[in-house]
Amino acid sequence: MRPRTPFPLAYLMIVACSGRTTTPPVESGGDAANLVDAADGGEESPASEDASGTADSDDASDEGACVAEFYEGKPLPVDIYILADSSGITDCPIGAWCYLDGGTRPPGETQWSAVAHAIDSFAMDPRAGVALGFFPRLSGGGSVSCLAEDYAVPHLPFGSPSSSFTSVLGAQIPRGGWLLAAPLEGALRYAKTRAKDNPGRQALVAIMTHGFETNACNEDTIANATELVARAFASAPPVKTTVISLLPSLADLRHVAEAGGTFPYSVNSSSADPRAETFAQLRAASAPCDYPIPDTPNPSRTLLALFLEVRIGNLGAFSPIARVANAERCAAPAGWFYNDNADPSRVTLCPETCRTVTTTAGSAVRMGVGCLN
Repeated sequence: MRPRTPFPLAYLMIVACSGRTTTPPVESGGDAANLVDAADGGEESPASEDASGTADSDDASDEGACVAEFYEGKPLPVDIYILADSSGITDCPIGAWCYLDGGTRPPGETQWSAVAHAIDSFAMDPRAGVALGFFPRLSGGGSVSCLAEDYAVPHLPFGSPSSSFTSVLGAQIPRGGWLLAAPLEGALRYAKTRAKDNPGRQALVAIMTHGFETNACNEDTIANATELVARAFASAPPVKTTVISLLPSLADLRHVAEAGGTFPYSVNSSSADPRAETFAQLRAASAPCDYPIPDTPNPSRTLLALFLEVRIGNLGAFSPIARVANAERCAAPAGWFYNDNADPSRVTLCPETCRTVTTTAGSAVRMGVGCLN
């Protein structure tokens, strides 16, 4: 456990000990420019030296003896609980609203087929831990369960062999009405336990859903879901939630993802290959964006003088991004925040920053430890 260290605002501006403050130049108009804009209402963006070095003492009498130290940002591996919508409406083509009450279903590969193939392919990737749950769950009489505890145990827990995903997905048949709050609450309980047992990993619940049309449990669906994911993300350890919509429009599901500390995704209905498109969205949604605070010779100074820099693409210089107080202050394009402002152990990129870094090939994150005044 790192020592508890307060974070007075006076310490949040990092300065170089050479007697000058420098900020790398950034071209305007691109993603890199957006990443260095200070978040509205957040902390000030720290400055840093562009050359790495070592700092043996905070009390160095020679001003030139202290320069910033830099550490490669290595994201924590992800454990992703995939919560897959297998309600009756997913027997429709990608991106289409259709009704199954005797009408003619539009042509095209069904949403469920694309989702099943995407999950099956994703489970083969050894870089992520994967668990799988379906909703709705039906009783023996065919009615939809509205109890969170019925969804707290996944159909396939973490550690299941990849071969089991093929058989379980192949046996699942789309049926039943749509709901969200109860399965989401159960999934978050399971993911929370996983996060507590594996502090060196980040936990994520990914909802793959057609979207809402009918509500089998008479929930105040979006309001309840948003509250659930916001509470899980604010807890310690945090559990993120993201949404992959099988319709072009995310509608209010966007609010669920944003409350869960992520960016929402949707599958392009005009894609020539719905299976590949769905898989690509699942891969993007699971990108790791939590970074452990580096171990340094002086942990106290690390916590007081930590700053982050990003490089977008293979070329260009690292540029600083602003620290914000918490996930709710991530409205601006760039930023990062501590998991716990009083006793931090990791930092998290704001959703827009995460999306830019993880979707631009060759991008990188590094952490700097500056010099105190």
